[in-house]
Amino acid sequence: AAFSAMVSQRCLLLLLLWAHESATESSEELLEQLGALQRQYDALAAKYKRLHDENLEGAQLRRTRWKKALSVDRKDALARVAFNFPWLKGPDRAILLAHPDVSSASDAWEACDEVDMVLVHSQDMQNCLLVVESNNEVNSDRVHRYLRTEGEKHDFYPTAYLKDKPSKPGQRHTLTKHKEAQLYLAQIISALPHIEGQLSEVLADVDPSGDALIVMTVNDGQADLLLNFFCSAKRHNIDVRRHVIFASSAELAESLRGIGMTAYYNEVFGQFPTKAANAYGDRTFHKMMQLKVLAPYILSRMGYAVLFQDADLVWFRDPRKYFETADQNVDIFFMDDGARSRRFSPYFANSGFFYTKTGMNAVLFYWETLLQGLYFLRGVTSSHQEVMQRALSDLEGRIGMVTEILDIKEFVSGQQYHRNKAFMKRIKDGKDIPWVMHYCWTLSKVEKLEYMRLMDHWYISPAYDKKLDRAAMAYLQKNPHVRKAMLPASFLQSNLKWDVITSNRVKSWEHLCASD
Repeated sequence: AAFSAMVSQRCLLLLLLWAHESATESSEELLEQLGALQRQYDALAAKYKRLHDENLEGAQLRRTRWKKALSVDRKDALARVAFNFPWLKGPDRAILLAHPDVSSASDAWEACDEVDMVLVHSQDMQNCLLVVESNNEVNSDRVHRYLRTEGEKHDFYPTAYLKDKPSKPGQRHTLTKHKEAQLYLAQIISALPHIEGQLSEVLADVDPSGDALIVMTVNDGQADLLLNFFCSAKRHNIDVRRHVIFASSAELAESLRGIGMTAYYNEVFGQFPTKAANAYGDRTFHKMMQLKVLAPYILSRMGYAVLFQDADLVWFRDPRKYFETADQNVDIFFMDDGARSRRFSPYFANSGFFYTKTGMNAVLFYWETLLQGLYFLRGVTSSHQEVMQRALSDLEGRIGMVTEILDIKEFVSGQQYHRNKAFMKRIKDGKDIPWVMHYCWTLSKVEKLEYMRLMDHWYISPAYDKKLDRAAMAYLQKNPHVRKAMLPASFLQSNLKWDVITSNRVKSWEHLCASD
């Protein structure tokens, strides 16, 4: 504004000078002054372009302790202070409020002792960001959200009145659910000494190599997926003896132990469905999520580094080797789910594959997940994956827990199967070898089995693998929309012939795997 005013004044003065002395003033002097004006204008134009490119750089934040609002490269900023965040779409620039010692955007990262990041959704440009300073020491680990009230305006309320942001759509909070969760948690806590004592005996014979303990939870309907994981490890010469499986019943735990797996069940966990989930988010799915929040908490409390995963994974390389050489400042590693929906923000972590080191940060994370999960999984939300996102965000600010989201091309989730067919072909052809692949992003187990076979990732011996009905499978391939409906229960039962296992004809799970 100052430069613009100066240019306007100079133009006016020169015009008056030319009009008054045009008869006597030499044109050379006038041209010289116009040249000087042109040079000043060029400098102004260059500065304007720089300010336009960097948006707010140089803007004075009067009457605050901030000096500038700098426009910085968004990708570079995330790489510097939030390397652990997954890739997110957004504008090319981000805004950094800088203190007086910061002279420009280029030296901001060296001059700032702490950078507090706020991730906001601004696509519709209807939300604003308010930064309030305080003379008192406050924790910068909370974002207080407010939403404009809806309905008719009343003179009693100011037009700009905002209220606390409501719960996310679809969440149904009731006192009954809270009491049920509280009672179940009390039973678990009172039984913990007994559970840990039993687990110590179960794990006494587990390979004591010191690697992370592989932890899984399964019911009868997932047993063939579980076996396929073990067979994938065998195919790629990976030692998976250091594991424990939390079974949904005593009978299943006994069957798994009968073929050489380490399995555990305690009746205090409750009763669980035996068949696989009909669809994502149904009652069976909810019940198994409950077991998934219990298992890692108990083992982390016992001092184990935990590598938790769902049964629908296959391994190509031992991921524990990756974590051994990864950044030791990271407390927890999560697979990138691939989804970028609000309910899984801001980390978009996949709850079907994660690793935690030993230590209190891990224990506190699992405790937070347990407290929230036992309540929210009672019809409030459809997955503990959503619960885990909240715990990650909360503990990062409160205790400084560091989370890293793994590269989705190295630790592949089901999103890539649907959205990156060229990459899937490279994996199938052996040109790309990720660490693991997770067959999530499916409506039901039927699709998991289909996709695994299409990718040549089904490693169970045909002698023990009851094929899906070929006519029905052909029909599903020709009619993809049918997968959105409930499928016959026979499709969802375990394909493995469990009568072979329970009759003790098979002494080791390795005998159930296909030959190389």
